[in-house]
Amino acid sequence: LVNINLDKDEIEKNIVDCIKKIKKDRIKEQITTLQMKIKEAEMNGKNELLENFQRKMLSLLKEYKNMEKI
Repeated sequence: LVNINLDKDEIEKNIVDCIKKIKKDRIKEQITTLQMKIKEAEMNGKNELLENFQRKMLSLLKEYKNMEKI
């Protein structure tokens, strides 16, 4: 066994970093899915649905950008 001496602050920072990464990965997945839905809505001429998807995309992009600041 390896004895790793981490102080409380280091442990807390590592936990916060892991949570942040998980959240960012989730947002990335949602963005990818939404990109496909936007293309489909564009191809099918579903403008109302397209607008909803675009609003959601802006929201996700803002959320992702804010995650970068933390």
